[in-house]
Amino acid sequence: MVRDLAGKHPQYYEAVLQLREVTPEIIGFVYQEIDRIGLHIAKEVHLEGGLDLRLTDKSLTKALGKIITEKNIKCCR
Repeated sequence: MVRDLAGKHPQYYEAVLQLREVTPEIIGFVYQEIDRIGLHIAKEVHLEGGLDLRLTDKSLTKALGKIITEKNIKCCR
């Protein structure tokens, strides 16, 4: 788990969270969760129809992906 970026390149990342065709509410939720769990966003790449977030912790990004998937299913049914 990388919480301390001392000695790391400013754009160091371990995982890419890809958000495609999601609502603004989901994107807002993602940013809130990133702040809550203390992840660092190394880079944001805005794409047509989506967003890629390069994050500093692989395991936390994977857990966040599961949370997003569950939330997206609940809000879109």
